[in-house]
Amino acid sequence: MSLSLKYMQTRVSNMSNSSTRGHAFKLSKHFSRVNCRAFSFANRFIDVWNSLGNDIVTAPSVYSLNVVLSVLILISLFVLRNV
Repeated sequence: MSLSLKYMQTRVSNMSNSSTRGHAFKLSKHFSRVNCRAFSFANRFIDVWNSLGNDIVTAPSVYSLNVVLSVLILISLFVLRNV
C-alpha cells in the first residue's frame, strides 16, 4: 500500500452513524505547521469534496460521477454568466 493511500485512509472519517450534515465520506483537515502542507492540493480539495451532495459521492460508477459533475459544472458556469 502506498504512503499516500494510507495517508488518505486515515483522513476519511465514515460518519454514517452520526448526525452530521452531508454525505458519509467526509474528509477532515489536520493542523499543519508548514505552508506547503496547508496549501497543498489535498487540503484545498477537502472543502470542495465535503460540499458535494450524497448522490454525487455515492455514484455507482466513475462514468456516472463524471456525468453528474459535468452537469454541475455547466450549471454553475451558466449561472455565473447570467448574473
